[in-house]
Amino acid sequence: MPKIEVGSPTLVPVRQKLTVLLEGGGGESLFVEHYSPLHHQLRAALAGELAPGTLLDLPLRPEVTLTIPASRLIGLLTEPEQITLTAPPAIAQVAAPPAVEAPVGVLVPGEPDGITLVTCAQVPDVFSPDDHAKLLAFVRRSETSFVGTTTSTKRDNYRASSVLYNFAPFDEMMRSKIRQLLPAVCQALKINDIPKGSIEAQLTAHNDDNFYKVHNDNGSADTAHRVLTFVYYFHDQPKNFTGGELLVYDHKVKGGYHYAAETYRTIQPMDNSIVFFASQEMHEVTRVSCPSLKFMDSRFTINGWVGK
Repeated sequence: MPKIEVGSPTLVPVRQKLTVLLEGGGGESLFVEHYSPLHHQLRAALAGELAPGTLLDLPLRPEVTLTIPASRLIGLLTEPEQITLTAPPAIAQVAAPPAVEAPVGVLVPGEPDGITLVTCAQVPDVFSPDDHAKLLAFVRRSETSFVGTTTSTKRDNYRASSVLYNFAPFDEMMRSKIRQLLPAVCQALKINDIPKGSIEAQLTAHNDDNFYKVHNDNGSADTAHRVLTFVYYFHDQPKNFTGGELLVYDHKVKGGYHYAAETYRTIQPMDNSIVFFASQEMHEVTRVSCPSLKFMDSRFTINGWVGK
C-alpha cells in the first residue's frame, strides 16, 4: 500500500494556527479553519496578487479584529493543531512504505508509545531579489569547490548530493536571518526555550538522481546538541528539475525508540523559502530529476541546525 501523506481527509486537523509576520517587526497569531478563504487571501498577499491598498481583517479572538494593509505582510507561519494518536486505525492499516528502510530507532527514554503529527513552519520570500541573485552568482562561480556528501554512518547508497562547507559571506547572512526568525518560529513549533547555541550551515546541491533517505539530524553523540533544523531553498529560473521534496515523518515511538511513522508532511522546494522543524524528526529528500545534468539547474539549499 502507498504511503499516506498527511493532508488526507482522515488526518487533517480541523484548524490551523497562523502567525502573521509583519513589516517592521512583530506578528499576530490567529486560528482559522483549514484551507479557509482567509488563509488563501494571506498567501495571495504574500505573492503580491492583491490589488494595491487591499486591507486584511485578522480575527485575533472573538469580537476582536485587526485590520492591516496587505502590503505589511512579510511572512506566514502555518502550524496544525498538535494531535497525539495512540492507535489510529488509519495508520495501523497502512503497510510500511518502501522508501522507509527501517532505520535504526533513536532512544527516547520516557516517551510513551504512540504517534504524534509533526509540525513544520515554512516562510516564503526570505531574501531580497538582489541578495537572491548574488547567491546564485556565487554558486555559479563556486561549482568546482563542491564536494560529494557522506553520512555519519557511512552507509552506501543512502545519500547522493554535493556540498560546499565554506560560503562566506552568505553563511553569516543566513545566520542573521535565522536569528531574526527564531522567536516566531519557536512559537509556531511550540519550542518553549529559544535555542541560543551555534548555528551550523552548509550549502548543498542536488542534481539528477540525487536523494537522501530517511534520517534525523541529532541521533548521534556529535549531533545531540541540535534542536532545530532549517532548509532554505533556492534555484535558478526557470526551474529545470523535478522532485526533491522534503518529507518530514510523523513522530512514532515504540518500545522507547523513535522511528519514522508511515505518515508524513511534504514540503515543496519553493524558491527563496525556508522551512523549520525539530531536529529529532525523521525526514528524507526524494529523488531529483534534472535531465539537463547542468550544475546550475540543481536544487540548491542552505541547510543547517540551531544548537541548544
